[in-house]
Amino acid sequence: MAKETFVVFEGGGAKGISHIGTLTAIEDRNLKIIGTAGTSAGAIVASLVAAGYEADDLLSEKEPNTEFVSDDTNNVSLKTLFDSLGTSQNKVLDLLEPRHWRRIRRLRWLLNAGNEVTRTRIIKTAAVAFIFFILWPIFSMLELRSFVPWVPIKVAAFLAGLAWVLSIACHVLLAVFLAYFTYFFSGLGSLRLFTDALDELLAAQDIEPKGDRVTFGDMKRHGRILKIVAAEISTGKMRLFSTENLICQDIPVSEAVAASCAVPLVFRPIQIQGSYYSDGGMVSNLPAWSLDEHLILDEESWVITSESVPADRLPQSKSKKTQFRRKEPKGFKALTAITNTAIFGAADLSTRGIAHHVSIAVPTEIGLLDFDITAQDAYDWVLASSFFADGVLEARFEEIEFLKDVHNKALAAIRNIDGLGKTKLRSALVKPIDSTGDNVAGYHLWCCEGFDEHPDKHLMLGKAGTLIDACLNGEKYGAYADLGTPEGRLRFYSPDKTGRLKVITPTCRKWALALPLSGARLLRASVAITFDGDVALGSNFEKVHGELVKLSKTWQA
Repeated sequence: MAKETFVVFEGGGAKGISHIGTLTAIEDRNLKIIGTAGTSAGAIVASLVAAGYEADDLLSEKEPNTEFVSDDTNNVSLKTLFDSLGTSQNKVLDLLEPRHWRRIRRLRWLLNAGNEVTRTRIIKTAAVAFIFFILWPIFSMLELRSFVPWVPIKVAAFLAGLAWVLSIACHVLLAVFLAYFTYFFSGLGSLRLFTDALDELLAAQDIEPKGDRVTFGDMKRHGRILKIVAAEISTGKMRLFSTENLICQDIPVSEAVAASCAVPLVFRPIQIQGSYYSDGGMVSNLPAWSLDEHLILDEESWVITSESVPADRLPQSKSKKTQFRRKEPKGFKALTAITNTAIFGAADLSTRGIAHHVSIAVPTEIGLLDFDITAQDAYDWVLASSFFADGVLEARFEEIEFLKDVHNKALAAIRNIDGLGKTKLRSALVKPIDSTGDNVAGYHLWCCEGFDEHPDKHLMLGKAGTLIDACLNGEKYGAYADLGTPEGRLRFYSPDKTGRLKVITPTCRKWALALPLSGARLLRASVAITFDGDVALGSNFEKVHGELVKLSKTWQA
């Protein structure tokens, strides 16, 4: 039976091309997508997947130069956006009006022009020119002869007249600059053509809209789960457009997606039901939290988050020998770094508490505004993304199979020991709950065997005082607790001052052992494995401990 999966697509502008690679890997693993969520570029992919499109529909794996490139350029696009519309101009740029794309391209050039020195010179030159044109008329309007008596009257009069002309010209230029500045902040381009294209794409699937456009209500009637996040700038709040929200039933999906994609400065805000919306990445760039209502009822489903990270910002080794000092960002590079941190820096917080979370963070060199990426580059990045995503998914399946194998072997070995023939064993893989950076906030029993209907299945634990924390911090051969004693029961999961864990911890457990999983492969999530049984070990402790340690070492194989 295919594993039911929710997929969350992160925002990221043109970097969203990597989502197609992740989607390819998910489909190749025969995972059943039962719901999607997304922000900005991720909202586009989420809506198309919810409508029934697959990865091959979005970007063909055939030779790109013959499949989705126009005759006069090598610009790439989502093939579906044009095949469904029956147009021969299959380029992403066709979804933007030419004058809008020119403005966006200038903005991209300003943010990426040359190196840091070039950008600094541009700023200094503009500042000097602006100051000169403001101060020169003022200087010329003074009684020049009082400072330079030998200047002829005619020359002074000419300079005074010129000063008035320059003064008027400067004020006009200043007014034009302020007007353009105001217009710039209202958005360089429109998403009208994009919205029209997405409407036709959604209607082309087996969703039969009641009206002219596919709405969230139409999606819900066909059993689709879709969540789109946007920033409601009219009220300064986050807005979740959802198939489960009654208020959203009549809202066209394309409008919500466009609202989520309306990057400030780049695109104009989108009006929906009297309010204006901009890029959802400003408030929640990875909306995994939007699936909480579904995960409460179905904790066994997976949640896969498709993310993209700059290739030069991959996690570095914690070893002092391999760490290096990063350069301080300056100028526009500092502004870009601050913006990226504000948008992408809190991804870990969006996924805390999800039992079966798989993070696929694909390294990419594509920029936010690289909509004119070449076909070959797009093809290469999608292919690389699919390979990377498949590696992450393969690691998760390996972990699940590892636990099943170790659990069955451990149970057989323990039952072969005298006096333990009727032992009921439980095993669980433990992964850390990241808070920020390298800081671990706690641990999660994310993959369990033998727990049946026990209430502590998929339990989240605090960091300090737990058996798991002890095994990961100094106890070389694991941490053991005799649950037949008050001290052991207290150590099982945590001190638990509230008594909550004492209530949900099964009283039939007699012992527990947590072992570290050292030598883990790069893409694996687990850091420890726990075992507990319902028959006291007594003098058999050494035998059981030895068997379990030996089995846990197969993790490194």
